[in-house]
Amino acid sequence: MILYHFTALEYLDAILAEGLTKGDVPLTQTQGDNAVWFTSDTAPEGHGLTDGHVLTVEEREAYRRSFGEALSEGARFPDKRRVRIEVAIPSSDRRLKSWLPWARKRLSPDWLTALSAAGGGKAKARTWFIYQGAVPPTLFRTVMVCDAAGVYQPHTD
Repeated sequence: MILYHFTALEYLDAILAEGLTKGDVPLTQTQGDNAVWFTSDTAPEGHGLTDGHVLTVEEREAYRRSFGEALSEGARFPDKRRVRIEVAIPSSDRRLKSWLPWARKRLSPDWLTALSAAGGGKAKARTWFIYQGAVPPTLFRTVMVCDAAGVYQPHTD
C-alpha cells in the first residue's frame, strides 16, 4: 500500500537516519499513543497539519491548558506540510491500521468527532492510517520537500 507521511524539515535528518519512529495519536485531549500517522492523500491540505505560523495568544493559552506548560511569545509549531515521505507498506502488515475503525473502538465519540473536524472532516479521516511500529528508511519510496512556490521537489542532501 502506498501512503504518505507529512512532517517538518527540522525532523528530516533524524527520520532519514532512524526511520519514522514517533507519532502522537491523541486518545484524549491530554493523552496519546505513539504511532506514525499516514494518509493515502498526496496533498497536505485539510489534514489539520501545522503550517509553521506564530501561535496566537489563544493558541498559546490552549496549549497551556492542555499541557500545563506556557509557551513564550513568538513560539511557533513546525511546518508539518513541508516534507512528504512516500512509503510502501504491505497492506497485510498487522501494525498498519485504518484510523477510523481503530479510533471508533478507542476514542470517545465526542473526541473522535473533534479530531475528525480538526483534520478536515470524515472525508479526510477516511484517508488516515496509523502504523504501530517503526517504519525503516528502506520502505521510503520518495522524500520530497516543498519549495517556496508550494511544489514538492525531490530531497537532496
